[in-house]
Amino acid sequence: MTEEDVHEFVALIKDGECYLRYEENRWSGFPSADSMRFDAERLTSYDEKWGRFASLPTEAEERVKQRLETTGYKLKPGFAVTEKTPETLPVGSFYDCETDEQSNSDIRGLYTPVVKTFPVEWTPAKIDITVIDMDCAPIGKTKYPYKGKFPNRIKNHPLVRHKHACYIDGNELFLVIAKAVKANLPSNCRVTSDYDFSLTVNVDIPISHKETTQVDVSGPLATKPKWKTETLRGVDKPIINICTPGNSYGTVIQSLDAANYAELETAIDETVQSYIDLMDERPVVCPYCHGYGWLLEED
Repeated sequence: MTEEDVHEFVALIKDGECYLRYEENRWSGFPSADSMRFDAERLTSYDEKWGRFASLPTEAEERVKQRLETTGYKLKPGFAVTEKTPETLPVGSFYDCETDEQSNSDIRGLYTPVVKTFPVEWTPAKIDITVIDMDCAPIGKTKYPYKGKFPNRIKNHPLVRHKHACYIDGNELFLVIAKAVKANLPSNCRVTSDYDFSLTVNVDIPISHKETTQVDVSGPLATKPKWKTETLRGVDKPIINICTPGNSYGTVIQSLDAANYAELETAIDETVQSYIDLMDERPVVCPYCHGYGWLLEED
């Protein structure tokens, strides 16, 4: 068996259960149960890259590519049996292996091969398993992007970085907050500035007095303005004004640290929710000044 035939796995063990995956990313996923079997009970895995077992496997077998043999050819349904096209033909009717010559090409499309399938065979597989952690389960795809803090990110295997101190960069956290804010924008709020580096959301403030304003409603090609009197319905004010590190367009979103990814995800959830909660503000008209911004004098 060549070195390329060795299946090199890494293992994580948590509460007695073993999680296996290939050491290298050249494999698309973990071998299925009908392609490789192990001497440990295989449990249901929820990640195609990981195999989950009741204990650490020590041996494995690979399924040999199933052997098939063409024993002849059969006329396809719907075609008449004639002297030229009998119901069955023997092997070699269309190709001679010894002379490497084709024959009967005019009727080849009328026949389907008759194939004999041999029993499934298994052969021992050489496996090499490296246990990298005895108290860790794989995390799979995370809800948020994150990075391991130095020096943990170079001291530990990348597959266990989620159990050590980590952080989310301020630029990435800004994008997470901005996406959540825009996805939960209530009717009384609107985005007034939306860039990769800044986000501003204004809240509408109603007014109840009858103040009016003149609005130009003429078209872009008009030679003179056309004015329309409209009631001033409200004003607005910024309620969220954030930006990425290195900018000064509002509150700078800094990086967020935690002892592990589980705690970091909770902290990010709380941070995102705090900005969503800001938009719950629904201003009402002042009952004293009715939106004018000053008190009416008593007679």
